[in-house]
Amino acid sequence: MLRSTRRRTGVGGLVAVLALGAIGACSSGSAAPVAGSTPRFDPRAAAAKIRALGAISIVGRAHVATPNAAIRGTIRYRPSRVLEQIPVNSGAYLATVQYRRLDGAAWIRRAVVRESGVISFGIPLLVFRSSQQPPFVAVPKPDDGIAARFSRPYDPARLLDAIAASKVVQFRAVGGTRATFATRLPESLAATIGVRSVTVSVDAHGRPVQVGFVTASMLQGRYTVDRARTIPPVTVPPSAQIEDATRPLPDAIGSYVPVFRGSAAGTPVTISRAPGADNWTCWKVASSPEYHSIEAPRPGSGGVCVPPVLDGSSDDERFAIPIDADSTTPYDLIGIVAPPRSKVTVELVNGATMAVPIDPSGLAVFTGAAQPAAALITITTPGGTALVCGPGPINSAADVAAITNPESVRGAPWNCLAKDAADQVGG
Repeated sequence: MLRSTRRRTGVGGLVAVLALGAIGACSSGSAAPVAGSTPRFDPRAAAAKIRALGAISIVGRAHVATPNAAIRGTIRYRPSRVLEQIPVNSGAYLATVQYRRLDGAAWIRRAVVRESGVISFGIPLLVFRSSQQPPFVAVPKPDDGIAARFSRPYDPARLLDAIAASKVVQFRAVGGTRATFATRLPESLAATIGVRSVTVSVDAHGRPVQVGFVTASMLQGRYTVDRARTIPPVTVPPSAQIEDATRPLPDAIGSYVPVFRGSAAGTPVTISRAPGADNWTCWKVASSPEYHSIEAPRPGSGGVCVPPVLDGSSDDERFAIPIDADSTTPYDLIGIVAPPRSKVTVELVNGATMAVPIDPSGLAVFTGAAQPAAALITITTPGGTALVCGPGPINSAADVAAITNPESVRGAPWNCLAKDAADQVGG
């Protein structure tokens, strides 16, 4: 169970600020609230106005320390053809990759391959091994699953439709020179739709001209929306350059050996480790009552496998959380893999904090009752890097304090941010 938004998220990731990329003639006017009235925003109607344009362009710019990364692309609604450059979290900076969609097929271009052989696109378990070819990863269904997580925040019509369909989210007017509306999604819905908050500015006709969002993995984005003047062609990459996104990840290639024996809320627990292909490491948990991982184990060995954990220059390579009991397990169990000599602190849903010892191999194990469950993990590596990890959209103490459903933290994958980035965007 690799939890990564280092963004991790893409997605997922050190995202701090997104500066607006200006675009000419992006607004047909401003809408000022009528005196004595309360402005209202209908997300479904706004999505219809965007689609009525036929094709739109989106322009923005992201800044994560250095370098800058652009959000720039074209979306055509009739027929549904997309060529976008979208920011995807990749280690200690924000990479830009191409996302292409043509009818029933889609491709995501790999922009970076690490020397370690692993690159994260900011979505849990969407991890690819290095190779010279192919640079494109095929996504067979562009309108749901992985592709939806990539495309929805950047396609304002799809994003607004998804929010409208929930029927539980209301936009509030926030004022300004043009009508601006904002909403924050509940934790469970944020994990489904892929965003935790959205801000929309509309012109005099109620058509969105600026969209801002924070994804569930804490990626911040803001861009302008304008009618597209040209439609770039969408062509299929050569077959030799297309890799199937469902290609199996590494599995165990050796025997599982017990490395931890302890107790979780009175239940004896044994954690075993085995070497995996491509220098990955695989993990298993045995207990009675039975342990259930939040992620499906490998069909071969039955373990959860993660890439090497290093105290190097990339946050993607500094941690893994291969052990995480889901809400059906009658106790809480978290297994954190970090560089040896790291310091690990766990904060519970009720705000209590505790240090968790890490063994010489780099394994830290938190055990406890099902509630109060672990809600935030801070990892400080020997090199001085501090990471904060939380389930779903949780990445700060303020997020923990705002939890209304304690059980929700045991049903979402863990994501991590550098602490300085989390301090800027969390709360």
